[in-house]
Formats: sequence, structure tokens, C-alpha cells
Amino acid sequence: MNTTTYGLDKYDIKQATQKIEKQKAFLNKHYIRVGSKDIYLSEFTKNAYINSDRYIAEVNHRVWSLYHYANNNNLKNIFLTITLPSEYHPKIKNKYKNPKFIDDSDHTPKAGARELSKIYKRLLDLRAYRNIDKSDKCYFRVYEPHKDGTPHLHSSIFVPIDAIDDVVASFQNFFDINYPGLQIKIETNINNPVAYLMKYILKTFDDLRDDKEITALSLWYTTHKITRFYTSRTLVSLDIYRVLGGRYSLIELTRMYKDQEISVFLEPDTRKVIEVFDRNMCIPIWTRRYIQQEFKPNKKVKLKYLKKDDIASKNLQVRFTDLDGNRFKVLNNQLIPISKYPVKPICKQTDMNLYNHFKKMDQSLNLNFDIKHYGLVKNELINRGLIDGDIISVNQYSFEFDDIFWYNLFFSYRDNNWVQKIEYYLVS
Repeated sequence: MNTTTYGLDKYDIKQATQKIEKQKAFLNKHYIRVGSKDIYLSEFTKNAYINSDRYIAEVNHRVWSLYHYANNNNLKNIFLTITLPSEYHPKIKNKYKNPKFIDDSDHTPKAGARELSKIYKRLLDLRAYRNIDKSDKCYFRVYEPHKDGTPHLHSSIFVPIDAIDDVVASFQNFFDINYPGLQIKIETNINNPVAYLMKYILKTFDDLRDDKEITALSLWYTTHKITRFYTSRTLVSLDIYRVLGGRYSLIELTRMYKDQEISVFLEPDTRKVIEVFDRNMCIPIWTRRYIQQEFKPNKKVKLKYLKKDDIASKNLQVRFTDLDGNRFKVLNNQLIPISKYPVKPICKQTDMNLYNHFKKMDQSLNLNFDIKHYGLVKNELINRGLIDGDIISVNQYSFEFDDIFWYNLFFSYRDNNWVQKIEYYLVS
């Protein structure tokens, strides 16, 4: 058994272990009841310590998706290793005290990971790399500790074959000028870069499989709050991939998103995914299920779907109020904010509710107005024959299109309030 502590003392190991156990206990104890089925919160969590198999599978899928993307675009790999200078290392060869080590808050493992991140960002900002088109480059990187707990970085960077010499020369010159004492290694002749990098990634997961005891290697990430793995934003957002539950691969989902075969709507404040629609913008592929918080007198919070039957059976007093222009539900003297969009998918709204929602939007044009949501609702009303007009692609609804399109699109609303607001946006 590996007894290396990676710079952690007994107190660090105890604290990190207790933190993980408390998280597991909470997520395995609390659940949401949907109908007659109880779904534990741990089933929603994708974490290195909770549902580790799912997390490892996702990391593996992300790495191989980027690798296939690189192969499909004929990109060549640059494998990079960056090691921090001596002042970050408390020991020499993990045995002897390092006299050059600076024991302060700027040279902890967490600070070292931040420094590596800054160096890496400066590297990607170099002109030789920055001038490459976004679709012709990608990367993934992993942080790993030395035995004394000091982090170092491994990364695979993919660029076009004809650009590789310039990029490597630019990288080498950057380190020679700015970090002459830094230990780096740049390789371009690795036959299987994914397997090479996955060797570093997967060995940090070995103890998380088959309910093995968590080792100091894994606890090192928790103690110092260091993320194992990062990738470039080449493929579609993980938020979209995760809500669809693996229905599509990252490569396929990225192609669908770029070809506008799917449309994604986000909550304006949190930027969380609300709905995912198909090309026709009518039938949602996925819709967010809203969970409200029910507040108990003892201050403990229980997550629960609020239904009419629950309100009636528990005699809960529910009313609505407006405060600072926002709509709130008042439940047992607690204010619960209500989303500005209907909870149900648009295509499932009743004619009356959808028409009233559309009319409210007519009177609420402002700087935070979601014009695409407006277009989606309008198209649905036209489909139902509730209003007259031509169906226009939601992607054409924008505050940035030209003046002529503005008037062609909205001039049917000759209401003075609309005209004044439209003219305001055109002038400004």
C-alpha cells in the first residue's frame, strides 16, 4: 500500500476524510419524492468521491472526445510538463529539507496551482497560439502532486501540423525569457497522447473504485481545493451535455449545436439551462424541473416539489406579491422568487396562460428583455391560430439586427408604448 502522504499531516487527512464522509452521508440521506419514488440526492451528483464511476467515465469521455476532435481536424499534439521552481518545494527528493523553500501563504500547494494556472494562461495568450482559429486548436490539462505535495502540470495541446514548429519555438522562448529557472518539458513525438495523459489522470482515481479506502493522493485535491482536470471550451458546454443524460456524445452534441439542430435557453441570472429544443423549436428535448424550498419552523430546509394536493392537505397558506418589480410566492410567511418564465414548457401551456404571458411581455420591454423567448412564444401562438403573423426563426430575434428588420418585425404593434421603446433602442 502506498503510504506517501503528499505533504499532508494527520490533521489534514482527518479533516479531508471527515468532509467527504459528511458529504456522502448528507447526499445518501436526503431525497426528493417524485410520485411514489424517492430519488436520493447522491444520484444527481457527479463527483470524484460520490458516484465516482460516473465521474471517471465522464472524464474519460471528455478526453477521448477532444482527441477524436483533434484527429478529425488533423491536429498534432504538443505534450507539456511544467514544474514549479525550488521555492515551492519543501523537500529535496522527498527526504531532505529544502533551504530554498519559502514557507508562507504564497508558496502553498494551492498557491502553486494558481501560479501554474497563470503561467499556462500566459502561454495560451502567445501570438503563435492565439492566432490559430478556435476550431483548429484544443487542449486538456491535469494537476498532479509531487510526493512532497507540490503540484505540477501536464497538458496536451493540439494545433495544426504546419503551426507546430512556430508554437513550440514560441513556448520555449517564452519560458527562456520569463521563467529561466522553471523546469519544463516539451514533447511532440508521443504516439498516443491520450493514453499518456490518462495515465496521470486515472492514477488519481485508482483508490476511488470498488469502494477502496481513499488515499492521501485523492485527499490532497480535497484539502487544497485543486481541480484535477481542465479542458478547452472546444466542445459544447458540459451543462448541456449533462442535462441530456448522455443521450448524445459530446462530439455529436457539438455538431448539432453548431448546425442549430438544437436550441438552448438559459436562466438569465444563473445561466443554468432551462430548456433544450429541437430544430422546429416546438417540442422540448429536455425541460428543467423546478424545485421549491419548503421552510420548516426549525429552520431546516427540505427539498420538495410543491403540488396543489400538498398545499391543500397541509393547509399551507400561499399567496403572491410583487416587490421591486419581481413576482414572489408567499408560503408560510416566506418569500419564494418565481421565475419570469412559465414553469411548464411553452408547447404545454394553455391558450389563455400563454396568451396572457405574451401580452405581459408586450409591456415589459427593457434592457433585460429576452427577445428569443419572446419570439418562441409568438411562434407558438401563431401556430395555434391565436394571433396573426408569419413564423420567424427564433435565431433572427435579436437586439442587434438592423433598423429595417426591427420595423418589419414589430411595426404591427402600433401601440405608442411599443413604438417609443423600439425607437429608444434604435437611437441608442
